[in-house]
Amino acid sequence: MTSYFDTTADKNMLPPSVRNHQELANVAVLVEADVLAYFTEDPAYFLYTNQLGLQGFFDASWGVGEDITNQGAPPNAVVPQIRVYLRGYKQNPTDPAVDPSLKLALKRTIAEVITWRINQWTAIEPGVQSSGGQEGGVPKSKSFRPGAEDAFPPDWIRWLLPYDSRKLIWGW
Repeated sequence: MTSYFDTTADKNMLPPSVRNHQELANVAVLVEADVLAYFTEDPAYFLYTNQLGLQGFFDASWGVGEDITNQGAPPNAVVPQIRVYLRGYKQNPTDPAVDPSLKLALKRTIAEVITWRINQWTAIEPGVQSSGGQEGGVPKSKSFRPGAEDAFPPDWIRWLLPYDSRKLIWGW
């Protein structure tokens, strides 16, 4: 599978301190998988919703999603049906049906999360906001920034929200 974020072609989306990091390629693959995993779910139970006559209701409210189910599994394997709920997403980024605005939004999001993770991993004491009082070279107290241990930076999802097709219905 090709990826949406190319560490060579899209390098200018990253700050200079991250562009030549030795782990950039590995981090980019992990981040893209994590970002897509946020929008990946198994679809509603279609047999039950069809029997109740609610299939059109769920399709309209949840969206259909792009099917990324493992098609190469052995015949006796239990393969869950998995879908990515981003409007305009296709499993192959070179597919002409991919929304170019979604592609750009994915690249921006992935670049931001790559920068966040590399900065968190390379910080001497990640997330430390302040430390006070020393006793034998060891600080007595430390305060940490909110979200210091989060895998995603604050407001990381802002570019992808318009493409999220999992909108929940009021009252659920």
